[in-house]
Amino acid sequence: MKKLTIALLAIIFSAGAAFSQPVSDNGIIPIGITLNSIMRLNITNGGNIEYVINTMDQYTNGIPNSPRYTTSFTVASSVEFEIYLSTDANQFTGVDNEATPLTMDLDYMEYTLRYDGGGAADDYSFTPAVGTYTPLVQGPSRIIEGLTTGTNGTSAGDITKNIFSVLWSLGEGNNGGQTPLLGIPSDRYVVNVFLELQAHP
Repeated sequence: MKKLTIALLAIIFSAGAAFSQPVSDNGIIPIGITLNSIMRLNITNGGNIEYVINTMDQYTNGIPNSPRYTTSFTVASSVEFEIYLSTDANQFTGVDNEATPLTMDLDYMEYTLRYDGGGAADDYSFTPAVGTYTPLVQGPSRIIEGLTTGTNGTSAGDITKNIFSVLWSLGEGNNGGQTPLLGIPSDRYVVNVFLELQAHP
């Protein structure tokens, strides 16, 4: 009887030990990240450029750049970007005579670029180079390209980093631009210029 009791207790304890073995399990935690690209261009100054030619010196020598003939803009972008400049026509069009409008070549207008941001200018490639004027063409012309080899390695950033200016010049004949304005019939000539922000491919 004593042996039977001991055997029975041994079976009970071994069964209890089997049930108390450690058990492992796992749980799944899905994690998703959605990045929505941010790309915004905002003209902060010089959104309307108006020239008035009323002296012989201006007709002969043109009008150089000054703050009143400067377009400044900012870019907020979460990705590397490019900026293109284009016009809505291949020439300036006079507005005083709608029946037979007068025209004026785009290349009387010239422009250069300037970096005004708080980052590093070598994060971008400028065309034309900063300080070098080029005649206006219909385009589109890529004027700013983000680089991966600059100080920061990216053009992406907020509006404190990405501040730029287009410096306009009229009739000075820089790098192929036409001069003088002499001989062009009097009229008010207009063209629309577009700045387009695109993601760097």
